[in-house]
Amino acid sequence: MRSRETTRSPSPLRRFCQAALTLALTLGLGACAGLNPLPGGALTGCEEITESFAFAQTATLLRLETRGDAPYSVWLRVTLIEGRLFVDAAPGRKWLEALKRNPKVRLQIADKIYPALGVRTNEPRFVQPFLSGRLIFEMLPRDETSGLSPSCPRL
Repeated sequence: MRSRETTRSPSPLRRFCQAALTLALTLGLGACAGLNPLPGGALTGCEEITESFAFAQTATLLRLETRGDAPYSVWLRVTLIEGRLFVDAAPGRKWLEALKRNPKVRLQIADKIYPALGVRTNEPRFVQPFLSGRLIFEMLPRDETSGLSPSCPRL
């Protein structure tokens, strides 16, 4: 006697529940670790002035906040070249369009927020490390706080 194997695919409700649970766990665990992979609004935390972003070599990611119609923040990879901080963008990104309209941005590196100015560069030595077709911006420190966050306490 041969056995009959039948495989049933999960019901649409079960697939939906599995997907919802996976999404909730991913976002929940990411939030607990301080990483939210989704774009967000305004950055929160204390704001500090810096003369250089060379210290960012110890970071892997940063959050960049642009000021378009409303604050918009995204997670980006930290790229340091010759001690200078760069970010790259694919054309058409919402944050890129806001950056083009207003180059004054804020960067969150670790637990502090720094005012910066995003300046596009076409210098080959800075563009070469990135994928072709990307727009490259150097993040220059600004020496004024935005007034959007309290200053960090001085120790």
